[in-house]
Amino acid sequence: MDSTSLRCLPPPLERAIRTCELAGFEGIYEIDRDLLEWNYGHYEGRLTADIHAECPGWQLFRDDCPGGETPGQVGARADRVIARVRAIPGDVLIFSSGHFCGC
Repeated sequence: MDSTSLRCLPPPLERAIRTCELAGFEGIYEIDRDLLEWNYGHYEGRLTADIHAECPGWQLFRDDCPGGETPGQVGARADRVIARVRAIPGDVLIFSSGHFCGC
């Protein structure tokens, strides 16, 4: 299989686009905003241990991120990506972050 038979979908992030290019898809990728990483709001850049000090028992995939996205909102984006990929004939390569892909 060569890169001409694949569709490549990165989010609009420089590092994801660069990864897509390094994989051989320079200039032939399609940006998908739904692949953006989880918006952690006020928890962005914080360690889980620090969040637990304020909110014992907090879990990313269950609880909200104040000022950011809820698990349901991230799940809705993931559902849109899945629907789009299913509608594309052939193989699709997506790039995103770990927490988004773990939904």
